[in-house]
Amino acid sequence: YGKKAFVWAGLRPKVFIMEPDHMKTIFFNHSTFQKNFKVTNSVVQELITGIIRFEGEEWSKRRTIMSPKFQLEKLKQMIPLVLKCSDQVIIEWKKLVSNSKDGSYTLDVCHDIEELISGVTSQFLFGIDYAKDKEIFHLITQLSELTKQATKVSNLPGSKFLPTETNRKSKRLTKELHQRLYKLMCERKKAIKEGKVVEDNVFNMLLESEIANNQDEMIGHM
Repeated sequence: YGKKAFVWAGLRPKVFIMEPDHMKTIFFNHSTFQKNFKVTNSVVQELITGIIRFEGEEWSKRRTIMSPKFQLEKLKQMIPLVLKCSDQVIIEWKKLVSNSKDGSYTLDVCHDIEELISGVTSQFLFGIDYAKDKEIFHLITQLSELTKQATKVSNLPGSKFLPTETNRKSKRLTKELHQRLYKLMCERKKAIKEGKVVEDNVFNMLLESEIANNQDEMIGHM
């Protein structure tokens, strides 16, 4: 309990890092502080990918690319976007109240809050309009639900090869998600290479870095 605490998860100790200075030390010494877990559940593996699972130099490289986007000044630029999305939600709530007979309305805001967060996240990460293209986030949400279920079940050796309903659904959702992201990636790459103006978001930033690195590698081989 408190800022210096740990718990045991079975035979594995988990330490809670609460001090910002300690967090900085861990992030900067990524070769010393390695992740002490390995994802073995096949369903969980489909969702937990990328920088979450990277270690060493690969993790450092991706973090260096992404860090500028998450600096305070960059995050402040999200305020107008958050306000815009919030205003849209509030307008819908006001409509519900005004259309009610007694001027009051009981509403479960959980769904609307999820939509709000998804709307802001989709713009910040992918630069897409969530209201027009919800499929990517719906696929991620479904995979997240499967992941929650999978973590509650013991992972037996070879279980990922069993034709269970969960495994089949996980593979289907993952395939569809990869197809949609690949299509989006190809469209953005084409726009970047053609010199078209692209929005400032995490997805485009990673693509620009990849294109630049590939060009550097090509020059190095000449």
